[in-house]
Amino acid sequence: MRILHVAMGMPDFDRAAVDRGDYISRLNWREFQEINTSILMRVATFKPDVIFFQLQTPNVIKHETLETLRKEGIFTVNWTGDVREDI
Repeated sequence: MRILHVAMGMPDFDRAAVDRGDYISRLNWREFQEINTSILMRVATFKPDVIFFQLQTPNVIKHETLETLRKEGIFTVNWTGDVREDI
């Protein structure tokens, strides 16, 4: 499986996926001025089956970006961990 991991941490997630034989591409969303454009560019080159979002901040990913991913048939997971506010 090809997994795009949009995160700021969790290297253990990546290691576990690689140990299972999956392919991982990682984007640290805080390192990019325009993460939405970066995601779509990575999707075009990496062709992920799944995108695992580890976001604990609101308004990072635009609705239009998610709609594009849906139309591409990419399964997305938004994991917010221990967030205490509703995002």
